[in-house]
Amino acid sequence: TGGRKNKGTTDEEVETALFEAAYQSGVAEFDLVIDSWEYSINFTEMTQYSHTTGTERKVERVSV
Repeated sequence: TGGRKNKGTTDEEVETALFEAAYQSGVAEFDLVIDSWEYSINFTEMTQYSHTTGTERKVERVSV
């Protein structure tokens, strides 16, 4: 048999799938917590806001 052995799903892959599902559903904003860090992703403005630090940055959607 070919392919990778013991291929598990990483946290990053799960987060990417959640982001994409939220984007495809048409919601304007998506909230999540990663290791006690709270974020909001605004798909209209394409920004990520950290509730933990109060900072905002641009994000972009790329093919994976």
